[in-house]
Amino acid sequence: MRVLNKATFACSPRLFLKRGGSVNSEDRKQRVLALIIEQYIQTGEPTGSKKLCEGLPQAVSPATIRNDMAWLTDMGYINQPHTSAGRVPTQKGYRYYIDRLMQRQELSRDEQNYIGGMLGHASQNPEHFLETACALLADMTGLAAISTTPSDKQAKILRIELMPTGIKTVLLLVMTSTGLFKSRLCRLEVEANYEVIAILRKLINDYFTGRILREITPAFIQTLAVSLGDMTLIVMPLLVAVHETIRGAADSQLLLEGQSNLLAIPELDPIEAKAVLEFLSHREKLLTLLSRDEKHSAAAYIGKENGRPELNASSMVISTYKLGENGIGKIAVLGSTRMDYAKIISHLDYFAKTIGEMLSQNFEEE
Repeated sequence: MRVLNKATFACSPRLFLKRGGSVNSEDRKQRVLALIIEQYIQTGEPTGSKKLCEGLPQAVSPATIRNDMAWLTDMGYINQPHTSAGRVPTQKGYRYYIDRLMQRQELSRDEQNYIGGMLGHASQNPEHFLETACALLADMTGLAAISTTPSDKQAKILRIELMPTGIKTVLLLVMTSTGLFKSRLCRLEVEANYEVIAILRKLINDYFTGRILREITPAFIQTLAVSLGDMTLIVMPLLVAVHETIRGAADSQLLLEGQSNLLAIPELDPIEAKAVLEFLSHREKLLTLLSRDEKHSAAAYIGKENGRPELNASSMVISTYKLGENGIGKIAVLGSTRMDYAKIISHLDYFAKTIGEMLSQNFEEE
């Protein structure tokens, strides 16, 4: 007779997903754990032995289920809050469930069409595309959503456009090889008529297009200005504007939407919610969490796995989208540990795939 212990439970296959046939004690314990987690995600209430008996595919006595629950409790996969007879999952239980038991809930065709339609419309305004995508993700999941602009240490200036906005003012638009659009209003020393704009546009693109962003330093701008001779006074405002526009553009920039959703999550008490919101205001710390790996499929970090005490009661799910050969960005959601991982992970991967495709398409068109 095989001895059931922590090691065998952790290594056993996902047979609990099969219906019918014989069920040994290990498989049954996995089914019990999966049911406790899925019912808790759905209802937020502890699950008792009676409810578990109703959810199992074969008749099992309440006493057997209680023994299984006691074993799962001893192993740290579930616990018993207060004096309730029901059980709730622990962070260890969630981790086992996600890694071994969970079946992803793929998005419906209607959901895919909705996301594709909304992002397709947003892609017509590239400068605000990621902001719109982040807000859409927050709205669909009911969680805080985070995204970063594509980062690439070898990112280059793809094109610079000048658009007149007044007699002596132009809107400077810079597009990078990571698909990032940056803009800045610039005041000229001369009238911004068609001929002047055409000359300045050609001159600026001749000097900047194709250059790596990190090359555009104050020293480079100064050297370039000196080389322009009599044109220096006319072009200098544009040179300064280009430098200020692309400063830091090679690094990831953070977008955050749906923070108020955290206040509506019952599992996060006011103190925990406040700690999470305060953490979200520290963007460098948040960027560090988002950049911890480069996995291209969604990865869930549960509670203490985040390595931040402010997030001990929270989970973060992160996915990576790709632009071209080198540019990558992150998209993530943050909420309580009682989030619907089976659906959230599918949402993240679908958003990442769609964002990458649309950004790449915009880039290729340019």
